[in-house]
Amino acid sequence: MPQYGVLYFVQLTERLGAEYPELRPDIAVDCGDRADLAHAAMRAGLRNILFGGDPRVAEKLAGIAAELRIRFVALPASSRAD
Repeated sequence: MPQYGVLYFVQLTERLGAEYPELRPDIAVDCGDRADLAHAAMRAGLRNILFGGDPRVAEKLAGIAAELRIRFVALPASSRAD
């Protein structure tokens, strides 16, 4: 299964938005248990982030997301279907 970096999804969102402005694409990025990817996604401007790592880290990331008005969903580790 291919894996793409954060900037790939930023460019995908921008290109889709430019080509289909009436649809206003809104991509959610699943960062798995990687807090570094979730944080990078926030810094890059992605607006929907899923995270399935440590709940204590998720709480900190959720605080950052709230400040940036980003939709952040913390998934319980047991619910992930990797």
